[in-house]
Amino acid sequence: MGQRTGVREPAKLVAARRSVAQFVALVIAISGVLVAPGHALAAGGLPPLTAAKAKTLVKRAVAHYGLNPRIGAVACRRRSATRQACAVATRDDGDRYSFKVEVTRGGIPTSPVDRFTLTGWKHDQFDGSSRLRESGRFAVETRRAAFGVPLRLWVDGTTQLDAIVSAPEVVVPSDTWKGAEAGQQWVVVRISVTNTGRGRWDGGAAGFDLVLSDGSKAPSSYAAEESAGCSSDLVSAGAGELRTGCLGFQVPAGDAPTVQWKAGFETGVWRP
Repeated sequence: MGQRTGVREPAKLVAARRSVAQFVALVIAISGVLVAPGHALAAGGLPPLTAAKAKTLVKRAVAHYGLNPRIGAVACRRRSATRQACAVATRDDGDRYSFKVEVTRGGIPTSPVDRFTLTGWKHDQFDGSSRLRESGRFAVETRRAAFGVPLRLWVDGTTQLDAIVSAPEVVVPSDTWKGAEAGQQWVVVRISVTNTGRGRWDGGAAGFDLVLSDGSKAPSSYAAEESAGCSSDLVSAGAGELRTGCLGFQVPAGDAPTVQWKAGFETGVWRP
């Protein structure tokens, strides 16, 4: 038998390294964040703000200057993993614009929040030059995550929510109720909401739907909520306050529904 060379690592050390690698892969997988090869996560686990992404956002930021603007090439310089400094010029008929736009990224890993600060000049063919200043936040129409993973949803001006939605739980009818219709079952969805913005949230569970696999919306069920012993304070929340709740529905047995919440400017979708 040939002689083996090299030093063999202890089995416990190999297992520990494997566990760490699996844990890191799991964190990235459940967060719903896809990081391109060669791009490390930024501070706080955020996906990096790339120049390509920043250029797309800059075009959105300057698109409303003029009725039919012709946007030139955007040049960006990386300041950090979550900050890009960009410049662009546009034209609209006889008017010319020049902008400097800084794009920054914050938020949480599953819901990056991109903001911009814009300064520039408008060179009007009749009225001369005027200074421009603007700042804002880019809305993401739909944010997606697995059940149990938080999403940060922009409700309106200064109000945002960090929401966690559980997978639907099958409910056994209480003695008060006969049970779901034939071929149907009752489920409840548990919700945790923290107001991480500065404004007050008064939306309650408006816009919250359980969407079946065929695209239709499941009917709500008070009987399911009562059978599960649900209590809910999803009414309103001031800045920094936590609210929890439970909503009941009737769904076809064996269906795998998703949750959709149109919270305001942004919609959250949770899936199996």
